[in-house]
Amino acid sequence: MTEERQGLSEEARATMEKINRNCQAIAQNYFIDTDFDRVGDVEVEPWKILMSSFSYMGRKNVVELGDWGGGKTTLAQIISAVYSGLPMDLFAALQLQGHPDQTKDTMMSRLDVHETIAKGEKVVWQPTVLLPSVTLDEFNWLPAGKMSTVQEWIREGMIEAYGEVWDGGDQGGESGLKIPFTATVNYNGDGSYNMPPKMWDRFDISMELGQTEAMYDELVEDAQRNFRRDLCDRQMTMEILRTLNDKGKTPEERVKYLVGLTEKFGGERWPGLGMEYITREEMDSLYREINGIPLGKDANTFLKVLADELNFTRAHGFNRRHDPREATDQDKVYAYSKVMGGISQRGRDAIKFYARALAAYLGDSEVRMEHLNGTRVIVDTLAHRLAFTPHFEGKYTRARMSGERKEADLTRRVVFGDGTASERGVKGNYDDIADQVKLVDAYFIRGELGSSDMEKLMRIRDEPQNHPFLVNAQKYLKRALR
Repeated sequence: MTEERQGLSEEARATMEKINRNCQAIAQNYFIDTDFDRVGDVEVEPWKILMSSFSYMGRKNVVELGDWGGGKTTLAQIISAVYSGLPMDLFAALQLQGHPDQTKDTMMSRLDVHETIAKGEKVVWQPTVLLPSVTLDEFNWLPAGKMSTVQEWIREGMIEAYGEVWDGGDQGGESGLKIPFTATVNYNGDGSYNMPPKMWDRFDISMELGQTEAMYDELVEDAQRNFRRDLCDRQMTMEILRTLNDKGKTPEERVKYLVGLTEKFGGERWPGLGMEYITREEMDSLYREINGIPLGKDANTFLKVLADELNFTRAHGFNRRHDPREATDQDKVYAYSKVMGGISQRGRDAIKFYARALAAYLGDSEVRMEHLNGTRVIVDTLAHRLAFTPHFEGKYTRARMSGERKEADLTRRVVFGDGTASERGVKGNYDDIADQVKLVDAYFIRGELGSSDMEKLMRIRDEPQNHPFLVNAQKYLKRALR
């Protein structure tokens, strides 16, 4: 992090500094995260802890991938504890577990049989849905139909059951907003189900967690002792569980009770552990300011080219999953020939949020290409969303560029290329047409340009175009510049 920050208010900068201190304390004492990324000349670490912290702050959905025993649920529980100010073992006790027999009633709500007989239907909300953050472990052990029961909850933060609606109550900060949600997904094996593409798209970011290198064994053992000693409190957890299961209190009263405990636990304990207690109001305020950070001209136009190259084809218009792939030499250079279907607005919004958060963390007043070009931001927000063609996937079954999981490696090749002339990626294509893209973008925003620029714009309108962005721009210009 740079010493001199820009772009955020003094209050937001203070909150971001608290997040930084928490990330460093977690990495030093509670979770060994050796992952980092390079942004320009700066190494950003610990990457997974930082992205998880941004996700909690922004109420985002995270999918953690990997084989069992890699620390997926542990990281989710530590992040939930540190940023909620509640004991870590509370989140362990109320963690949802994916398996085929789970239902909406067992996970989220059920009828009070006594009240139903005596007075009519009365919904009992399961204690898990009252938490400020939820983890669903082994999400892909749920069949697709049961995955859909949590779909709207993780997207909007609302649950409907038996005619009643729960919207999260007042978790602190802005009432009624969705809560942070983390799903862990073990790599497919016995008992697991494939997740539908629309479900993958509900997750803002994905990260892989695996076994820690053996040289860190002593540090891992220390971290396990430390989080059990420092972040857990069995007595308080039991007291909370009794209250959350108290049918004599309304759900709103139980949530208010939880919110009142956060300063009592995290507010008093975290400073002695080198961490900061951050209120939900502080996080929501920082989130709003991060979303106000502008995209620089290069970053903005690159993201537009990325979206159009994934979402549109030269021959068929939309990049539909069931359409045949264009196989001409002219088409092969574009991303749409390598993926089946494109990315939704959710995917584009996720890229922008994490790029803006990273820029703010580094003290930058706008998102620049260095926050995007070759960084993990785009890879981690797209790798779980893209479906690659068998031909493209088959080309790279043996060698990966940097030891990343298959989907991340292929995403990196599609977006940034692999350094060869035959695989230049979207970034290489963008470099070829950047001036034209900026010209179209400037005209679309301002509605007028100087005479020399208007002549260039006319050539884009009249000359044959191949890149999807310029093909789409040409359609617009033929109507706008008749």
